[in-house]
Amino acid sequence: MSSHARKNQARQYRDQHKVTYTAGLQQIRDCLPPVQGATRAALTPSWTADTVPQKLLEAVEQHCHWTSSYHTASC
Repeated sequence: MSSHARKNQARQYRDQHKVTYTAGLQQIRDCLPPVQGATRAALTPSWTADTVPQKLLEAVEQHCHWTSSYHTASC
């Protein structure tokens, strides 16, 4: 089945059932019980300066500098 056919099939289903994407998500959220004490994990680096060679850090920094200057120059 081509991408176009899948999109048409999904569009037909959506039009028949009159359910939009956000309304469908809200229906799912309404059915789920609330989460007790939900928290996010603290952001901590997964590496330390001892485990990453200095040359690698310099190479990454140079790469990031080059790509950011390249993308701003081409915009």
